[in-house]
Amino acid sequence: MKKLIFIVFGCCLMSCAEEKSAEKSAYAVIRGNTMGTTYSIVFEDTMKEAELVKVGVDSVLVALNQEVSTYIPVSVISRVNSDTATSLNLLNLCNQDTSLCQHFQENFTIAKSLYERTSAFLDPTVMPLVNYWGFGYKGRSKIEQVDSNKILQMLELVDFTKIELTDFDLSRSRGDMQLDFSAVAKGYGVDLVGFYLESRGVSNYLIEIGGEMLGKGKNNTGDFWRVGINTPKEGAPANAYEVVVSLENRALATSGNYRIFYENEAGARYAHIINPKTGFSEQSSLLSVSVFAPDCATADGFATGFMTMGLDAALEIADADNTIEAAFIFINEKEELEVVYSAGLQEEILMDKTKTRK
Repeated sequence: MKKLIFIVFGCCLMSCAEEKSAEKSAYAVIRGNTMGTTYSIVFEDTMKEAELVKVGVDSVLVALNQEVSTYIPVSVISRVNSDTATSLNLLNLCNQDTSLCQHFQENFTIAKSLYERTSAFLDPTVMPLVNYWGFGYKGRSKIEQVDSNKILQMLELVDFTKIELTDFDLSRSRGDMQLDFSAVAKGYGVDLVGFYLESRGVSNYLIEIGGEMLGKGKNNTGDFWRVGINTPKEGAPANAYEVVVSLENRALATSGNYRIFYENEAGARYAHIINPKTGFSEQSSLLSVSVFAPDCATADGFATGFMTMGLDAALEIADADNTIEAAFIFINEKEELEVVYSAGLQEEILMDKTKTRK
């Protein structure tokens, strides 16, 4: 196991230099808002259709949100969560239009697979607990005093094996079980935009939604897309990196507890990643995980699952699964930030400013 020690946030961002260079060539850059965050896309625009492509991208993402966003009261997932029946027919929630259920079905299928591949550390039925801790669709509210009995009651609702989806028929053991696809939906959105670009004949592109990325083909200089891990110094520019990696037709997603959190009046700190097995906001020495995978939904889901299961178990899975690679940032016994890569990721590193590889 090779290690690298340096100070780093673990947030992967697109190179600003590449964006500026792309704007001066046959490559175009489009940006927008979605899923409570922003998106940025660099792509080869030989037909000079950037404005038209942006309209299409926005349309694709709006359609996705109408099915899987828990913040839209009339979305498919919100209607599932608000219904107390143990058996539901999705077509009744989708105006009898099968195309309006497709994204919900695919997110369900992806989440079910990742639930198994992460040993149930990625569990979409954690929604009630996400709301309890103040990170869900019910709004941000701080927990001043933890109610362990209430958490135990909510844990009875957390078990993805008790929800099944066959075609358009959804069944669950309890009508108050709820779903949350946020651990895969953003990555799925990246993949969806990639499919849209390819349907328009675009084969060279880099898509980023809220830090989740997919790079296909090559950039305007004929190289594979390069993305970086930021320098974590206060006031450091957005394009200051400690490590640069290559995305050779791969996706990259990062999950961490260092950005979305709050402290209550007693000084207790709670982060947005909830452990589905304990019911508590996850607290460990693992600060962030970056996962490489063939598709972004898979990378996104694994990143969240790895954060909840902890470094040792996550590294074991990443080393054993030849479809993914990962970088783990944690606090070691010397109270230093340390990064451990899964075995196959070393080849992805293009630049390491620290020069302290072991």
